[in-house]
Amino acid sequence: MDKFPNIQCFHHESKQMACYCPDCVEALCSECSYYHTLKLKHRPVPNVFIKFMPAFLLSKINRCLKHNDNSEFHTSNHGNPCCKKYENEVHGHCSKIELDGNVKNINLRGRIIFKVNAGDITGCDISPTGQMVFVDNKYDCLVLHENDGSLNRTIDLLSKPYDVAYINENKITVTQDSEIIIINLETDLTERWIDLGWKCFGISHINGMLVVTLEDGKGIRILDVDGNSIRTIDNHTQGVTNAYLHGDKLYFTILPDDNKVYCSDANGYVSWTFQHQRLKGPRQIRVDKNGFLFVVYETSLTVAVISPDGKNSKVLLCEQDGLHLPKAISYLNNQLLICNSTSCTALLYDVDVKEDLPRYNTTGIFMFLSVFFTVIFLVLCFMIWK
Repeated sequence: MDKFPNIQCFHHESKQMACYCPDCVEALCSECSYYHTLKLKHRPVPNVFIKFMPAFLLSKINRCLKHNDNSEFHTSNHGNPCCKKYENEVHGHCSKIELDGNVKNINLRGRIIFKVNAGDITGCDISPTGQMVFVDNKYDCLVLHENDGSLNRTIDLLSKPYDVAYINENKITVTQDSEIIIINLETDLTERWIDLGWKCFGISHINGMLVVTLEDGKGIRILDVDGNSIRTIDNHTQGVTNAYLHGDKLYFTILPDDNKVYCSDANGYVSWTFQHQRLKGPRQIRVDKNGFLFVVYETSLTVAVISPDGKNSKVLLCEQDGLHLPKAISYLNNQLLICNSTSCTALLYDVDVKEDLPRYNTTGIFMFLSVFFTVIFLVLCFMIWK
């Protein structure tokens, strides 16, 4: 174990690694090892045996194996832990993942990649039943796919669409030119037109409200599904192209030159911004129930998750995972959908949120076991002596 000194526990960064759990691919301290063994029924490998482990398992331990330095970041979902030396040599083109913060517990699994019969995808969404809809900005239509990726049908539109959002499993809303249309999916007919007077871009539906971004300088409009205006936000929103409302917080992005993600109150007053030097061209934002932001970055070809306070981030996907000019993203019921625009491919993932393990105090347990075995030993000695 001299080759791997001072490896930290995955769950308790202040504690050193005592063993390795191949089931969870994690370095564990003695406290976590006890939990994994008794509660999860896993079989952690003690340090003494780690040097005999195969290379593909060693590569998962929180350490740069080439330079034996502390791992300062992980490469995005496809590489090994690495230090700054290794970044410059191998991963200079990859976005790095900060290890601080609870974003480290969010991972993707169960990838499905499928081709969408479209020319240029600029928007997408997932329905409560898992059906997916895609906006084809080139051929002026909507393309619907089932949750297994198979094609359902296309719906032709009269004008050029930009974005789409499910209102419920039978209705969707689409932005096109200067209006919002609401389409009944049982008949594929438009049942309502809402003219906003300005060119419309991104749209999202949250709890009966439609959040629409308008052309440069016109801000964000919040309406009900009947088209009645609830609020217009124009503070600090010059050039905003996508917005998402979560509780009393509004998240939005500005293109093309601004690389920040903004968080404001419902009136548009910014409380924090997030920016990373390697994350460029944020396009769309979606937020889960816990307030974590999923952002697709078109220029840097990445998808990142940002903590609710905007202080920590983690890259979930990058170019090596199949991202090519990604523009659209959708999240619902722990499913994440990402769309490449011109290549018209879609990537569907399950989002796995790993909760922090409870921090058991094992001191009392070890003391009890020590006293117990001491008593047994003394009793056996007494019986032999007698």
